[in-house]
Amino acid sequence: SNLLLDITVDFTHVLNKTIFLELLSESRRWRSLSILVRSLQDLPAVLSHFKNLPTPELQTLEITAHILHDGDFSYSSPPSFIESAPRLSTVRLNRVGLRWGASTLLNLTTLELRFVVFPSYSELQALFMNCPRLHTLKLHLDDSFTRSNENHISDTMALPLIKIRCLRTLELRFFFHSSSVI
Repeated sequence: SNLLLDITVDFTHVLNKTIFLELLSESRRWRSLSILVRSLQDLPAVLSHFKNLPTPELQTLEITAHILHDGDFSYSSPPSFIESAPRLSTVRLNRVGLRWGASTLLNLTTLELRFVVFPSYSELQALFMNCPRLHTLKLHLDDSFTRSNENHISDTMALPLIKIRCLRTLELRFFFHSSSVI
């Protein structure tokens, strides 16, 4: 019928192309979309399947990589259908990194970044400046964050604060292996 859909697409296993094409044809009805990939390096190829889809009802987007590759980290561009998602209010990124454009985040109220390799300070500042309605921010960090930023941590103490005007809820969780030194 015309009911809204909550879709999970798991690219870690063999995906039936017929079913996938049927899902794409119903993109106007998506309320939430969860994309699962094996690793971060698979993400650009997977996101290329979602080009130029109309998603007027999309409210929640979640992208999860089961493993974060230890090699060079590169950011992917967000799926192009985000530009046609005026109702997008919640984004969850799990072990992935995306470079967002300003217009795609204007209605975002909830952002969850879990175990991602963070962008530079200026990119992070721009991200939050482009989220004027953001009221819930969840950051889950593990020891890979400490390792990737250990040369910059003392430098960040001198940087100006990043202001998030509407922020009401901030959740910070730190996960460290017992062998990690803090």
